[in-house]
Amino acid sequence: MSDLKVHHSTVPGVLDSLRRGEWLVPQFQRDFVWTTDQVSSLVQSILEARPIGMVTLWEQSDSSQLNLERVSIPDQDSATRTASLLYFGPQVQASKKFALLDGRQRCTAIAMAFAGFRATHGLYRYSGRYFLDVKQSDPRKRVKYLRETDIRRQGLDSDATCVGQGLFPLASNTPDEPILSQWMRYLQALEKPENYRDHQLPPRDEIQRRNKILQDAFEGIVKTKLAVYVVPEKYSLADICDIFETLNTTGTKVSTVDLIHSWLYAETSSNDAEPFLLRDWFDDLGQRNGAIGWASSSDRPELVAQIVTACHVALIDKPQPRPVGRGRPEPITSVKSGDLLAVPTSHWQSVKTHDEMLARFLGDAQHVVAEGYFPWSICPYPVAIGIYVALRWHAEFDRSDTHPWAPEDLNALFRAFFWRNALTRRYDQGFLTG
Repeated sequence: MSDLKVHHSTVPGVLDSLRRGEWLVPQFQRDFVWTTDQVSSLVQSILEARPIGMVTLWEQSDSSQLNLERVSIPDQDSATRTASLLYFGPQVQASKKFALLDGRQRCTAIAMAFAGFRATHGLYRYSGRYFLDVKQSDPRKRVKYLRETDIRRQGLDSDATCVGQGLFPLASNTPDEPILSQWMRYLQALEKPENYRDHQLPPRDEIQRRNKILQDAFEGIVKTKLAVYVVPEKYSLADICDIFETLNTTGTKVSTVDLIHSWLYAETSSNDAEPFLLRDWFDDLGQRNGAIGWASSSDRPELVAQIVTACHVALIDKPQPRPVGRGRPEPITSVKSGDLLAVPTSHWQSVKTHDEMLARFLGDAQHVVAEGYFPWSICPYPVAIGIYVALRWHAEFDRSDTHPWAPEDLNALFRAFFWRNALTRRYDQGFLTG
């Protein structure tokens, strides 16, 4: 990866890249999930000019088949009153595009705090705005998030009211105002008596204190560096997997499941059939008896990926692993992240085709050890259930002479294996598989 480019950007630079449609999000990525407290924490770091992590971009060619879109947040369609997504910036075609692989949460938060990107429907948690409270003596508590109803009630749509209350919008109330103009205007407004109650300026030392807070905040906004890693377009998704295994990122990192999702999507989106949307399938699977409480796109999604991988390990007649990185394909021998990434698309499609059977085997495993259904969250060793499912998968799809045992034999042995581990608080798969 010697040609991996590393540079930096600033808050204004990030906003420009998003507005121009240069930094776009692959459709397979998770939605914006940060809380308002997480956004405030990032903003606080920016205002204090502290490091704020990094983003990883993947350069895209004009012929790229990757579906990309602008960063977005949940909202409601005003006409249909149905849930929708609100996208940041105009719909434009940039001459050069980059897929935002890591840093989507961070970039969206910057757009919300410093560019006024917010949901239009007041019931959504992202419909408020962020302010700098210059009256607050504790620097750690100066970033405030206010709901739109509170903003209107306090009259904070007016700059004069904002100055008088010491609450300065981080995103200008004036559309398209440059950041420099916005903060210079704030500094000038501090000195105007008409912006205060009874046209009385605060004491001079208080004006100077607020002035210093505003200047420091502006310095943080324009000078805080965001590290940017750019992966050249020649690299494949396999290479991307290698990068995410080695880069030390912070924030909401692209997970192994995200990478599998991207791979499946990329390899099936050109088919006549619908593309394989992994996270949607997890949620659909989680509605089936046996898989309820075990399959979810938001609650330990890697567990299903581990079980699917275990099924591949158990099969004798199976498709070859995909290469992960630039080396040759290696046999899949575990349910660790590297092996999860090596599971070929054809195996995933086969499991999806037989997902009713997968759910049934999951349910059978629960009944074997507890005589009823239970979620993974109360299972001592959830991955152990994957061993049972994998052996049933092997018995179902491989030749009968490769497994000289019946399900009843497996049930008795697995029950002993499961409770031996649970009662001794140790996990020893060798007892069952050796």
